Amino acid sequence: MTMRARAGQPVLIIEIGSHWLKMLDVTASRSGIRLARLHVSRFERFSDDLSPTIAKVLKGWKIGKTPVLACLPRTLATVHSLEMPSVDPAEIADMVDFQAARQTPYSKDEILYDYRLAGSDRSGYTRVMLVIVQRSVLRQRFHVMEEAGLEPERMTISSEGLLSAAGAAGGSKSAGEPTAVLDVDAHYSDFMVVTGGRPVYSRSILVGADLLAADPDAARLKLLEEIRRSLELSRAENAAGPTPGRLTVSGACPAELREFLAEGLAVPCEARDPLTRIKKWPPSFSREDPALQAFSLAAPLGLAAAPDKLEINLIPDVVRQRRELIRKARLLTTFGLWLVTVLVSVSLFATVKFFLLKARRDALRTAFQASEPARMRIERMRAVASKARAYDDTRTSAARVLAETHPLIPADIFLDSLEYDGERLRVLLSGTGGTIQDVRALVRNLEGAALFRDVKEEGSTTKDARTGRFRFRVACSLAGGDVE
Repeated sequence: MTMRARAGQPVLIIEIGSHWLKMLDVTASRSGIRLARLHVSRFERFSDDLSPTIAKVLKGWKIGKTPVLACLPRTLATVHSLEMPSVDPAEIADMVDFQAARQTPYSKDEILYDYRLAGSDRSGYTRVMLVIVQRSVLRQRFHVMEEAGLEPERMTISSEGLLSAAGAAGGSKSAGEPTAVLDVDAHYSDFMVVTGGRPVYSRSILVGADLLAADPDAARLKLLEEIRRSLELSRAENAAGPTPGRLTVSGACPAELREFLAEGLAVPCEARDPLTRIKKWPPSFSREDPALQAFSLAAPLGLAAAPDKLEINLIPDVVRQRRELIRKARLLTTFGLWLVTVLVSVSLFATVKFFLLKARRDALRTAFQASEPARMRIERMRAVASKARAYDDTRTSAARVLAETHPLIPADIFLDSLEYDGERLRVLLSGTGGTIQDVRALVRNLEGAALFRDVKEEGSTTKDARTGRFRFRVACSLAGGDVE
């Protein structure tokens, strides 16, 4: 899953523990932490009644599209530091998958696990921090969050936030000196051993601020003994590695408790309170607020400091699959809406264009019909003008035709008529000749004249029985303007 949360941008951190609900709208940058909103409330038992509480808080905050990171208290998870005889990521994943079910009394179907690489102490080996959680624990919290309208991008554990906070604290990280980190929360304490910024050991101690407030002396002794035992277990798991040279504490750990632990462990004990980095507080809280001494905000603030560098993600597969189905359904819905919009737009465009073209055609047709009388009048005027030009053209006038025809008529040819068609520029000669040769001579004379062309006899030349002469009809066209 692609993380939208980035350092320097607002992020909503939510932690649902066994008795405490923590919600932070926070932005962490190099200049400090801006805590825009904070909600912390206590509940007696975990139930679905938390959903309305969370929903009410979100409604008042109006966070919009702010990325959500969920945090699981360390006391609800099992964490093991394992050394794998490989440096290949694929082989390490297979080994972790094999080891996960062996580290808990639960079956593989009842747990969900993830891990982060923790460097290497020797060549060819890789240390990993394996986190195992019961699926029922995760299902309860995801159900509550989803009922409240939240969809966390990642579910990690408080130890990862504490590790980020320890890295931000600086110290001897670059030197690789082991450092013990203790974060005292309300009902438990998160203990880690960090070497060079790498977690080499993690343990949850069931001593918190509530027990320290109820029975201080007994709680202090128990916390001291548990820290000593944790240090022994850390040395055993890390092949008798060096003992941490200092202890950094955060959360609900007052000065007198730090002095007691420093004396009992014989190591320097210093406070690394992430609250000192908060530059802006919400109106209802301040750093001196006594309520902040009942729990720890170190882990949530550590998660906000580097949300894009977290490695543990405990989102159940069923949640991932459901979100993926919802995402695909939304994509298909969006695509369908887009496709319908395109089709409607194309249809609307085609309809509008059709009606515009139809309106334009009707307008042209109306204009054409309105201009028809004028067009016919102009056509008649053109015909009259054409006839007038033909009559005015002396090259094809009747007088010239007569003048040109007369010399071409043989002596024994008598014309009965000479029909002149000025529009078609045609002449039809009808008459009689003494012999066939006279008629042929007339045709040859007309063909040889420049004024006439396409000369031909129409019908057959016949002899008149009464007069003994040959009757003929000869048609020809006038050369018109081509003749000078």
